[in-house]
Amino acid sequence: DKRSLSGRKGNLKKYNPDLYQQLIDNEVTLEEAEEIAKGRKCENSDTNISQNSQIIANTRYNKKKNNDSKNENKPKAEIPKFIFLGEFQNIKIESDKETELKNRYPHIKLEAMIKKIDSWLQTKNKKCNSYKDLIAYFNNWVEEDFDSKNKPSGGSFFGLPVN
Repeated sequence: DKRSLSGRKGNLKKYNPDLYQQLIDNEVTLEEAEEIAKGRKCENSDTNISQNSQIIANTRYNKKKNNDSKNENKPKAEIPKFIFLGEFQNIKIESDKETELKNRYPHIKLEAMIKKIDSWLQTKNKKCNSYKDLIAYFNNWVEEDFDSKNKPSGGSFFGLPVN
């Protein structure tokens, strides 16, 4: 009977916390509190809780469904196209950056720097996967190395006139 009594008190505490507090304060007996509770429409019943949970779940589902349909109407972002440079093709840049790269460096210099970085990447089993990375490689060591070895002296580089 102790379990039964604890269960009854637990139900009162869960569904009618104000009556449970009155019971604890010895203002009402358990039987009186239960009788008052029977006359009330219980707001925290398991049925109401599960109905409220279902309403929340449906709302979240409908929001996600609406967002998905909104996304279907948006044009898909275009996937960038790439080109591969160098003998071993370890350098990959966005195809729309090719002109920018050619405008940034003279043709002879660009070919020599690409050849050098591509060969180095091959020996290290690495890849250069963007224009931004390629420029970083150039800025850090390839361009400086090229310039120091190929100072214009009215001569040529690989048998071609230096720009």
